[in-house]
Amino acid sequence: MENEDNYFLAEGLRKSFESVDIDVSFSCGRGSMTAIVGPSGSGKSTVLRMIAGLETPDEAKDEGKETKIELDGRRIEKERPSRRGLGMVSQSPALFEHLTVEDNVSYGLVSAGMKKKLAREKANEFLKKFNLEGFGKRYPDTLSGGEAQRVSLAAFGTGRTAEKKARRAHKGFAEDVRLHGNNGHARH
Repeated sequence: MENEDNYFLAEGLRKSFESVDIDVSFSCGRGSMTAIVGPSGSGKSTVLRMIAGLETPDEAKDEGKETKIELDGRRIEKERPSRRGLGMVSQSPALFEHLTVEDNVSYGLVSAGMKKKLAREKANEFLKKFNLEGFGKRYPDTLSGGEAQRVSLAAFGTGRTAEKKARRAHKGFAEDVRLHGNNGHARH
């Protein structure tokens, strides 16, 4: 199944339950769209949860048949969910009901230290990308299921932006400590 054109690769995702045995392998090219279809209870959500790192695949019974999850050439099956670079929008998107759409989408940026006004501007840029322009002042209970899922995707996008910002800030701090520090301690 190895192919340099595979942007995403999942091999040997296995999980056994009393009513169903899952054994799935597939790959996807960059920019492609893949659907996982099947009847209710067949394991579709479990496959997605294993990919996201929220569910642990069962060990292979056969020697040499390991689970492998690869994203853009990087093995991620042993990474924590937060380090995999993936997002998952469930059938019931997790939105804060007491926050507007704009504040749901900007939440990750504000949590990472961005000023609320700038975070809301960025949130509205993401809302535009998901065809949700003008939805910012609405509340989650006024959205259709598809709109709520798109808001969750936009929030994931801003969360990734916040994560990158935090990594850059940490990298800058670490470099400052290295350049100006004293035995690993920053000078004040």
